[in-house]
Amino acid sequence: MEDQIAGPLCYLFGVVTGVIFLAIEKKRRFVRFHAYQSVGVSVVWIVLSIGAALLGAIPVLGFVLGGLLSLALSVVGLFLWLYLMWQAYQEKEIELPWIGPWARRQMEG
Repeated sequence: MEDQIAGPLCYLFGVVTGVIFLAIEKKRRFVRFHAYQSVGVSVVWIVLSIGAALLGAIPVLGFVLGGLLSLALSVVGLFLWLYLMWQAYQEKEIELPWIGPWARRQMEG
């Protein structure tokens, strides 16, 4: 499979496809970078979503803030997901703050 296809597929189902590509791809740095970054982004997004849900459990103000935060996470997450897949399709290695350098370190270690 070409890097142009494998890179975006790393992001397709988040942690699941990221881990699958990490398991099957041992040599191609481009694919491994996107697989690690996909796992990192997915884990951060899941943690933030859980935080928004817990905030939503607080009566009245927490419900409103949790709902707004959840909506914002959904919209930003969708655009980030599409952006990362598009950049990988164009064979670019866009490093996200914090997660990108972490993905790079995991590849080299």
